[in-house]
Amino acid sequence: MSLQHLVIIGAGQAGGQLALQLRQKGFTGNITLIGEESSAPYERPGLSKGILTGKQSCESLLLRPASVYTEQAITLLLNTRATHIDLKKRELMTAQGQTLAFDTLVFATGATPRQLPLPGSDLPGVHLLRTDTDAAAIKNSLTNAARIAIIGAGFIGMEVAASARSLGTETHVLEAGPRIMARSLPEFIASKIISLHHSQGNQVTCNAAIKGITGTDTVTAVEFQDGSQLNVDAVIVGIGVIPNTELAEAAGLKCDNGIITDAHGRTESDGVYAIGDCAASYLTRYGHHQRLESYQNANQQAENVAADILGIPAEYNPVPWLWSDQYHWQIQTLGFPARAERWLQRGDLTKDRKEIHLGFTGNTLESVVSIAEGTAASADVKVLQRLIEAGATPDPNQLCDPDIKLKALLKQAR
Repeated sequence: MSLQHLVIIGAGQAGGQLALQLRQKGFTGNITLIGEESSAPYERPGLSKGILTGKQSCESLLLRPASVYTEQAITLLLNTRATHIDLKKRELMTAQGQTLAFDTLVFATGATPRQLPLPGSDLPGVHLLRTDTDAAAIKNSLTNAARIAIIGAGFIGMEVAASARSLGTETHVLEAGPRIMARSLPEFIASKIISLHHSQGNQVTCNAAIKGITGTDTVTAVEFQDGSQLNVDAVIVGIGVIPNTELAEAAGLKCDNGIITDAHGRTESDGVYAIGDCAASYLTRYGHHQRLESYQNANQQAENVAADILGIPAEYNPVPWLWSDQYHWQIQTLGFPARAERWLQRGDLTKDRKEIHLGFTGNTLESVVSIAEGTAASADVKVLQRLIEAGATPDPNQLCDPDIKLKALLKQAR
């Protein structure tokens, strides 16, 4: 196959990393990177944390300065939306009237936040969070707001809540389900995180039956089904995302909560790949397709697909990892914690500045959740990730003993 012209749709973290990885690995063909936003590719985790609190600038999130793409002979088309793809002709059309020919095509189209399907969700002062522009608008709202509501208690919602509360804003998290982080964490760990938020004065309400959002020129209150209201100055909605697969589906690619790929990032169409939040990739370790919405996944899938394009394929076989900074605590997870059959604990946050919860299926360590002050648990989590990758079955009593070094258990597993 010719590798003369490669087009990447989506100039987020995954798309940007792929373009840069290809050049780093020696790809000499033309690269065109198409993005709908006005910013060069940037990392998104800081949007709910440092950007809101003012500890980071949007410029600090950039993968590379925009000038680097020019230096690397990467054509970066910002404020540009792809509208149609003809896989037979190997052509892509944009809303700006351009037609781009390609030999290799990569979807890195990301995901879109779910809209709140309730009256008043389009009022000024109601925010979604996905882009640096969204984060800037929320930051501006926090500057002027005495009280806000956050609808949705997943990782994004709880991170925004921590950021807002740390600025002194009265913050109310409203979750429709019976508990927070139901898709990500077991209940007993989610309860610990609620306690951390309560200790900072944050209000968290589960089973919140919201009727709508009220206001005229701007949001003034959240209205509940029982007729009561919570007066607020702003609302941030964080109820999940929808993968951007419309363009791929229209081109005839197979999609199921993401663009279906194999373990190399390849779709069913020759020379067409998908990476990042839009991709439902085959996870060899777990034996199924799944989207992974994480910083790690964007980087690793970009590296994986870059290698495949250059003819040095390696199956993508991750132990999923993500982190969440909330106040001065950092929560890290490995694997799929909601699936573990039983849990053991190593350490105690109140005594050791960290505690690590170990999830098992049978005798196999499958998942990890750490809660720590800052990065106090990071070294341990890295070793545990390697233990899971090795399929190790260390003695649970040794794993739970903080006096036994995890590196010693890793050596035993080899």
